Amino acid sequence: MAGDWDMQTKSIRNQHPRLTTLDLRFEDGKEKELIMRMGMRLNKNTADIINILKRHQP
Repeated sequence: MAGDWDMQTKSIRNQHPRLTTLDLRFEDGKEKELIMRMGMRLNKNTADIINILKRHQP
């Protein structure tokens, strides 16, 4: 993930308040897990989640 992840999570949570801190926990090498958690919480597919993440990158 590019940029300041803390800032990105705040922006994502502002638009998607259903996401929790645990849903947005990022660990290097575990990007797929992040996408899966977000997708399950928001009921969205992988492509939708990737688009959400890209929109919030600096």
